Amino acid sequence: EQNLALIEKLDRLPQALGCAVLLGASRKSTLGLVTGKTIPAERLAATLAAHLYGVMRGAAIIRAHDIDEHVDALKIWAAIRRTA
Repeated sequence: EQNLALIEKLDRLPQALGCAVLLGASRKSTLGLVTGKTIPAERLAATLAAHLYGVMRGAAIIRAHDIDEHVDALKIWAAIRRTA
Protein backbone atom coordinates (compact mmCIF):
# COMPACT_ATOMS: atom_id res chain seq x y z
CA GLU A 1 0.00 0.00 0.00
CA GLN A 2 2.80 2.45 0.85
CA ASN A 3 4.62 1.62 -2.38
CA LEU A 4 1.51 2.41 -4.41
CA ALA A 5 1.06 5.68 -2.52
CA LEU A 6 4.67 6.63 -3.30
CA ILE A 7 4.06 6.11 -7.02
CA GLU A 8 0.86 8.17 -6.82
CA LYS A 9 2.72 11.06 -5.16
CA LEU A 10 5.86 10.71 -7.26
CA ASP A 11 5.31 14.10 -8.87
CA ARG A 12 6.28 15.79 -5.59
CA LEU A 13 9.70 14.17 -5.28
CA PRO A 14 11.81 15.75 -8.06
CA GLN A 15 11.18 19.27 -6.82
CA ALA A 16 11.48 18.31 -3.14
CA LEU A 17 14.71 16.38 -3.67
CA GLY A 18 16.16 18.56 -6.41
CA CYS A 19 17.09 15.59 -8.56
CA ALA A 20 15.71 13.06 -11.02
CA VAL A 21 13.67 10.20 -9.57
CA LEU A 22 14.27 6.54 -10.40
CA LEU A 23 11.35 4.11 -10.21
CA GLY A 24 12.01 0.39 -9.91
CA ALA A 25 8.71 -1.40 -9.40
CA SER A 26 9.70 -4.26 -11.69
CA ARG A 27 8.15 -7.56 -10.51
CA LYS A 28 7.81 -6.28 -6.92
CA SER A 29 5.71 -8.15 -4.36
CA THR A 30 3.34 -5.18 -4.06
CA LEU A 31 2.31 -5.81 -7.66
CA GLY A 32 1.77 -9.46 -6.83
CA LEU A 33 -0.46 -8.59 -3.89
CA VAL A 34 -2.67 -6.43 -6.11
CA THR A 35 -2.81 -8.84 -9.08
CA GLY A 36 -2.69 -12.13 -7.21
CA LYS A 37 0.36 -13.18 -9.25
CA THR A 38 2.65 -15.05 -6.88
CA ILE A 39 5.39 -15.69 -9.46
CA PRO A 40 7.43 -12.53 -10.09
CA ALA A 41 8.00 -13.34 -13.78
CA GLU A 42 4.21 -13.19 -14.31
CA ARG A 43 4.01 -9.54 -13.25
CA LEU A 44 5.04 -7.89 -16.54
CA ALA A 45 1.68 -6.23 -17.21
CA ALA A 46 1.54 -4.91 -13.65
CA THR A 47 5.13 -3.70 -13.91
CA LEU A 48 4.42 -1.87 -17.16
CA ALA A 49 1.32 -0.24 -15.67
CA ALA A 50 3.20 0.91 -12.57
CA HIS A 51 6.14 2.21 -14.57
CA LEU A 52 4.03 4.05 -17.14
CA TYR A 53 2.04 5.66 -14.35
CA GLY A 54 5.31 6.58 -12.64
CA VAL A 55 6.62 8.21 -15.82
CA MET A 56 3.36 10.12 -16.07
CA ARG A 57 3.90 11.30 -12.48
CA GLY A 58 7.50 12.40 -13.10
CA ALA A 59 9.85 9.42 -12.92
CA ALA A 60 12.84 10.23 -15.10
CA ILE A 61 14.56 6.85 -14.82
CA ILE A 62 13.04 3.36 -14.85
CA ARG A 63 14.81 0.25 -13.56
CA ALA A 64 13.35 -2.72 -15.39
CA HIS A 65 14.01 -6.35 -16.23
CA ASP A 66 12.01 -6.48 -19.48
CA ILE A 67 13.71 -3.78 -21.53
CA ASP A 68 12.17 -4.46 -24.96
CA GLU A 69 8.65 -4.48 -23.53
CA HIS A 70 9.29 -1.24 -21.65
CA VAL A 71 10.71 0.47 -24.73
CA ASP A 72 7.62 -0.53 -26.75
CA ALA A 73 5.25 0.60 -24.00
CA LEU A 74 7.02 3.94 -23.62
CA LYS A 75 7.03 4.50 -27.39
CA ILE A 76 3.26 3.98 -27.52
CA TRP A 77 2.73 6.18 -24.45
CA ALA A 78 4.83 8.96 -26.02
CA ALA A 79 3.01 8.67 -29.36
CA ILE A 80 -0.35 9.00 -27.63
CA ARG A 81 0.89 12.04 -25.68
CA ARG A 82 2.06 13.70 -28.91
CA THR A 83 -1.47 13.53 -30.35
CA ALA A 84 -3.00 15.37 -27.38
